[in-house]
Amino acid sequence: FLSLTLLLFGTGFWMADVMGDSVVAEKAKLEPANARGSTQSSCYSYRFFGLMVAAPFSTALYSWLGPYYVIALLAALPLSILPLVYMMGEVQYGEVAST
Repeated sequence: FLSLTLLLFGTGFWMADVMGDSVVAEKAKLEPANARGSTQSSCYSYRFFGLMVAAPFSTALYSWLGPYYVIALLAALPLSILPLVYMMGEVQYGEVAST
């Protein structure tokens, strides 16, 4: 059960990473020429910071609570931000400058 759970978590994390990268790449196309690349570099630096904070925290949490609670937490936290997805807005069929 644990192996299957970790496989599904890793697959989901990989798919979310690819989808997030594609959204950032599409939004970066809308940046003005003098700020080109700032959206992508900001996103990658935030991701790196999050990983650097999460690595020692998750190691301590794993040692303290054990694998069952860590896996449950990894399943619950992404679901907790699901309502925020519906609050995001985007202009559909808007004008996009040629690149």
